[in-house]
Amino acid sequence: MLRINKQENYVPLYYRRLVDGIIVIGNRTDDPHKIELEENKVPSVVVPGFPVDSHRNIASVNSDSFKCVQRAVSYLVKRGHRKIAFILGQMDSMFSVDRFQTYQAVFRENALSYDPKYIVESDFSKRDGFRLMGELAESNAQLVARSVRIARELGKEPATPDEARGFLGLTGTAS
Repeated sequence: MLRINKQENYVPLYYRRLVDGIIVIGNRTDDPHKIELEENKVPSVVVPGFPVDSHRNIASVNSDSFKCVQRAVSYLVKRGHRKIAFILGQMDSMFSVDRFQTYQAVFRENALSYDPKYIVESDFSKRDGFRLMGELAESNAQLVARSVRIARELGKEPATPDEARGFLGLTGTAS
């Protein structure tokens, strides 16, 4: 097993006969080591795979991010919501690429356009997600109130919207 974020070439493991094949679980679309597997014809599977338009010829397994995001965004759109914020991971992640393409598709299917100011990238951590949610909520007291509810659902207990604002790294009052 290789450690996450350790820069290591996978190909020598195969050619030294240390492994018969390699499964790479890593979401970065620009990982040169995954491409080397294909170029060196190493039996391998990547999770998640490359984007469909990448023309890569390597076995892959993908989750059904499409269906989950499609259901969530469609739910909000059908209830009349149009300002739908989306906190993604970094766009060099296949998970983020898939999810964002699905978000865009739901808007297109409903003849709507989205505001790019509501699309933000995070570092995939809860802390950064809450920080970004706070930045999006800064000028919207209703979203701060929702932030309180979400924080409580995640086991945090801000007693008031002002505490939620503090929890989210904001200053001032929620009024």
